[in-house]
Amino acid sequence: MAWRRVADRSVTDFERREIRNHIKESDEHLRYYLGMVSASLRRQSRTVRDAGDSLAKLNSQLDA
Repeated sequence: MAWRRVADRSVTDFERREIRNHIKESDEHLRYYLGMVSASLRRQSRTVRDAGDSLAKLNSQLDA
């Protein structure tokens, strides 16, 4: 939607710059938060895997 607004001939040069700046800023925020979500998912995955390993160890200790 914003890129369509940039292409609109009725928009002034100043407004175009402001729209582009807003798009760039939004892109940076999106990348930052996607990185945070990705890191969080990796931590959760590791935690679940570690918990699974500890249960297997516990079972083997109980069997012994």
